[in-house]
Amino acid sequence: MLRPPFHKLTSLLSLLDTLTCNRGVMLQMGRKLAQDPVEWTSSTNQMCDPEEVCQETLMLIDVGHRSLLMGSKGCSKAGAQNSQAVSLHSRPPGVLVASYVRVCSSDLCNNAGSSSVLLTSLPKPGGLQCPACVQFLGSCSQSSDLVTCPSGVTHCYDGNIAVNGGGLTATLSIQGCMAPASKYLLNHTQNVGIFSVRENFEDDNKEQTRVSPSGVARATYLLWVMGMGLFLALWNGGLYPVC
Repeated sequence: MLRPPFHKLTSLLSLLDTLTCNRGVMLQMGRKLAQDPVEWTSSTNQMCDPEEVCQETLMLIDVGHRSLLMGSKGCSKAGAQNSQAVSLHSRPPGVLVASYVRVCSSDLCNNAGSSSVLLTSLPKPGGLQCPACVQFLGSCSQSSDLVTCPSGVTHCYDGNIAVNGGGLTATLSIQGCMAPASKYLLNHTQNVGIFSVRENFEDDNKEQTRVSPSGVARATYLLWVMGMGLFLALWNGGLYPVC
């Protein structure tokens, strides 16, 4: 009986101990990638090295009106354990960063077909939409891009922050979702390092518009009455001669 050479037998056993995995890279930028699933398939396969396993990794970065989605399928380093996990690295309100990672040890097991494997585990957005804008030396317009606020947000923010100091003088116009219990972004902070800051938002403007004219009128009337009273007192006291 003929036996194959030892090195050929070793090579044959190594081939039997390797996996075939789906292989591909995905990169997408656009709107609503955190809400609407997109296709995530690969058209090629990869034979792994001995003891390597299959992997698929998906990472999402969402800033509200724009999202970035990155995906990879292929082989993973030897010794990796079978696992599947969704991680929320940063969550709303604010920038959302989330990932899906699966490691498996059977042929073509990294076979997720869409980004829904990640999206189904993300925090659900709320029903409120707000204009979102940050403008340097200018004003946000009424046609700013709308973003869907996180669940629990009850109102939108529309205001500006005047910054002065450290060689900078500017007014920042800001629109966006606001935390339920908050009214101010800076919470009455007047200094940030070398900067002096003053926050003014839409409700302040309405209040000033409503109060200021009558307040000025009342102050002017009060000064006029006080002046007349002083004049009459001096007249009756004989300090002003009769012409």
